[in-house]
Amino acid sequence: EKGIDTLLEAWARVMKHIPDARLQLFGSGPQQNAVSHEIAERGLHQSATLRPAIDAAGVREHMRAATVLVLPSRTEAFPMVLLEAAAMELPAIASNVGGVAEIIDDGATGSLVDADDSESLALALIQHLSISPIEQAEIGAAAQEKAQAHFRARMMAESYQRVYGSEGQSLHNASQSENSGRLQISRQT
Repeated sequence: EKGIDTLLEAWARVMKHIPDARLQLFGSGPQQNAVSHEIAERGLHQSATLRPAIDAAGVREHMRAATVLVLPSRTEAFPMVLLEAAAMELPAIASNVGGVAEIIDDGATGSLVDADDSESLALALIQHLSISPIEQAEIGAAAQEKAQAHFRARMMAESYQRVYGSEGQSLHNASQSENSGRLQISRQT
């Protein structure tokens, strides 16, 4: 469901155009051996690294060092990792599934591609990795601005209330307290 096979197929294409690019995959689970095998089978062991799952501090550290976050999932509801990336001014490339398009404005705050479309994913990666650091920073800043403007705690609570009716009332009331305000999204230093 995470689309790692699609990402690795796309990454093989990226390597033909940008051989010094590096891909880091994080996570562990039942597919770990299959992913390691596919990396080796595709000859990507020099450019793609599979790392174990990491804690929140590790995620922030790696996001600070990254050029782009890639989320090639086949299904997603509302992936918080995209908001985390936006908070750190990290542009994202993601499959246009579930609520992803609510977070990413294609071309302005990141890139949307069709799920399972390795060719489009490769093109988006090549395009993003080929733009200047200034352009990358502008996309990242636009992503952060959108996240700050659109994903406030109160707005999210009201959405839940609309979906869940009176059961969401306590969540809605909590969002109106002095301490709630809005979802704090800021660049970590």
